[in-house]
Amino acid sequence: MVQKDIKNDIIVREVKTEKDFDAIHDICLKAWAPVYDYRKEIMNDDIFTSIYADGERTKALNVREWCADNPEFTRVAVMDNKVVGFITWQRYNSETIELCNNAVDPSAHRRGIGSTLYNWFLTEMKTKGYLYTFVFTGLDVPHKPAMMAYKKMGFESPIETVRLYKKL
Repeated sequence: MVQKDIKNDIIVREVKTEKDFDAIHDICLKAWAPVYDYRKEIMNDDIFTSIYADGERTKALNVREWCADNPEFTRVAVMDNKVVGFITWQRYNSETIELCNNAVDPSAHRRGIGSTLYNWFLTEMKTKGYLYTFVFTGLDVPHKPAMMAYKKMGFESPIETVRLYKKL
C-alpha cells in the first residue's frame, strides 16, 4: 500500500530497487552519527574502539542488509523523488508489533516525514489486526529527538534500561 501525505508531498512506499537500499544505508550513516559521536565522548577509549570503532558504518550495513532480506517489513518515505526516510518493523507476537530501525535524513528534518512514517505504520498495523506496538530508543542526548517523536505519536510507559561496559 502506498500512502501519500498531500500536505507535505511525502509518499510512503515499498522498497523497490538497490537505490532504495543505498539510500537507507546513507540515511543511517547521517542520522546515527551523533549517537556514535556521543558514545565515543563518554566511553572508555579501549572499550569504544573494541565495540563501536566502526559503529555507524557497521550499523548502517546491518540495517541495509536486514531491509534487503526483509523488504516486506520495510518502507521508505519519498519526497521530490528522493528517499528521505525509512521505517522497519517485526512481529513480536500475535497481538504486538515492534517498531524497529527508522530514521529521517537530517537534511530533511522538520518536514513531517517522521510523523508521516509513524502514522502510516500505526494505521497499517492496526488494519492488520495488531493491538499493541513498542519501540526501543536511547535515553541519551542524541536520542532525545526520537524520544520526543515517539511520545508525540502516543508511545508511553517507558521502561528504562541501561547498558553497562567493563574491560576484562
